[in-house]
Parts: sequence; structure tokens; C-alpha cells
Amino acid sequence: MAIIRAMLTELVIRDFALIAELHLDLPRGLVVLTGETGAGKSIILDALSLATGARADTAMVRHGAEKAEVSARFDIANVAAARHWLKESDIEDDGELLIRRVVTGEGRSRAYVNGTPCPIGRLAELGANLLEIHGQHEHYRLADEAVQRNLLDAWGKITLKDVASAFGEWQKARRELDALRSEGVLSEAEADLIRYQVEELTAIEADARDIEQLHEQHKVQAAAKELASVCDAATETLEETAPELLTDLDSQLQRAARIDSRLTEVQEMIQTALLHIQESATAMNRYRSDLELDAQSVDDLERRLEAVHDQARKHRVEPEELPGRLAELSDRLDRADQAEGQEARLADRLERAHE
Repeated sequence: MAIIRAMLTELVIRDFALIAELHLDLPRGLVVLTGETGAGKSIILDALSLATGARADTAMVRHGAEKAEVSARFDIANVAAARHWLKESDIEDDGELLIRRVVTGEGRSRAYVNGTPCPIGRLAELGANLLEIHGQHEHYRLADEAVQRNLLDAWGKITLKDVASAFGEWQKARRELDALRSEGVLSEAEADLIRYQVEELTAIEADARDIEQLHEQHKVQAAAKELASVCDAATETLEETAPELLTDLDSQLQRAARIDSRLTEVQEMIQTALLHIQESATAMNRYRSDLELDAQSVDDLERRLEAVHDQARKHRVEPEELPGRLAELSDRLDRADQAEGQEARLADRLERAHE
């Protein structure tokens, strides 16, 4: 028995088994071929099966003939799967499909779909969308794994998409749970140690910019006496020596400019230099005032820097990396505090996905 999914409109058989030539034009609707045993019904089904991808055999070629040939024409206007197959194979169709299969006496087989050569394996894929053939004690499509899977899914009222989604969720939950467990649950002693380290790092109250400024301030304070000596010498020059020399030079240039006006520009530059020297002296005095030694300030700086370097050695990082280390430990402690509840939630997700 053959169940036609597409509408078979024509079947032509030549030199196939016992049939020299047979041409069937099939009308729309139900078609039943009947006859006594041995009348050739099964040969027609075998020919139709060959046209849709069945394995060829030299016994199919009629005795005395060079080759057997079967052509089957289908109306596939409403068979989306078959038309999709043609589109994927880059074969044109106008709602009609013509399959031609040739088997030589040497057993070689060729197939053509709408005039285009087609591998037999691909032809079988197309044929599965066109008809089903059921013989006595055999169910050909039921032996197909894809058909078995579809029947099982239909019985269980699930789809491949549902399974893929559930499997994806299961994989995600599995990965997250494995990652959580790979970190290990902190023991009470480990958690206490991390809390202590966080408190120590928090106590020094230093971010990367603070640490850089501490070093700069300490460098200045350590050289305060030398800097003060330089400032005193510079202030004396700026307030006494330089103004006296430039004032005298300015007076001489004023007199010379009365003789040659081209010196006026130079004389004006000297006056501008005098103004700059006065401003420099003011700025130097201000800096000198800020530089007054503060023993308590130096002690505080040294204590803070010592604490910073102690922590850096303890954690085996550069001083500027301590803020990052503090953030890392704080995050580890937070994850540990949340791990137990998170593990339970992930285990529950994993169980639901498994179901």
C-alpha cells in the first residue's frame, strides 16, 4: 500500500522487472489498484519506491533490456517540505515535480529531479516528503530514526525546540553551579581571615591617588631643610640683588633711549622683568611659609606610608594596587556570604531543568 503525500499525477515505467512499458495518468482523489495475486501490483509499488529513492538492483531491469526507467510526476503545490527541498537544492519548480530514475543492466543508477542530476541519498530525503509505502509485515518509514523521534515527541506532547530550551537551561545552571562549587565554600577561619584583611586595608584609608600624594608629601618633607635653604637664597636674590641691579640698568637705558629711541624697547623689557621678579619673590615667600617644618606632620606621613608598605608586602602587591586588592577581598567575602543560598537556588534550577 502506498500513501501519497503529494499528488501523483503520472507514472511511466519502462523495462522494469516484468513490465515492458506502462503509462498511468492518475486523476485527483483516491486511486485504488486491485487485482489477483501475481497481477503486478507490487511491481508498480517497487517502481514507485525506486523513483523516490529506494536502492537499485540489477534484477529490476527486464530480461533482454539494457536499462530500466521509471518516471513519476507529482503535484507539489501544497507540499511545503518538498518545495523547500527543491529551493535548498537550487532546483526550479512551478508546483510540479518530475523524478526520473534509470538503472542499467550493470547495476549503475542515475536520478534526475526536474531534469537536474540528483544523488540517490538526497533523492531519498525528497521521497520521504512525497509518499509512504507500507508492505505486508513491513513499515518502511517507521524504520526511519527521524520518524521514530517525531512520533515519540508527538506522543509526549513535546517539541525539539522545548527539549533544546530545557537542555540549554540545564547546561547554564550546571555551569554556574560548577563555577560556584569550584571556588570552594569558605571555612569560618578563612572567612574571619578575609574579614580581618579587609578591616586592615580599610583602616589605611588610601586609594591609588592618596598613596601617590603620600609619597610626594613625604619626599618634600624629607627634603624640607634643603628646600628652605634654597628658598632663603632665592628670596634674598629676588628681593635685594636682582631688583637693585635691574633698577640701575633701567636708569641707564632710560638715558640712552633719549639719545637712540631704538633702546626704548629693551628698557621696557627690563621694566617687565622687574615686575616678574617682584611676583616671583612674593610666590617664593608664600612657598617658604608653607614649607615650615612640622615634626608631627612628618611623623604622621611616615606612619601612614609604613602602614601602606606593610600591607603591600603582606599581600605581595605594589602599594598602588592595594585598593584593587581590597575590592577583590570584599567581593570574595560577599560571594562567600551569599554562596549557600545561591547554591541552593542553582541546585533547584538544575533539578527543574532536568525534569
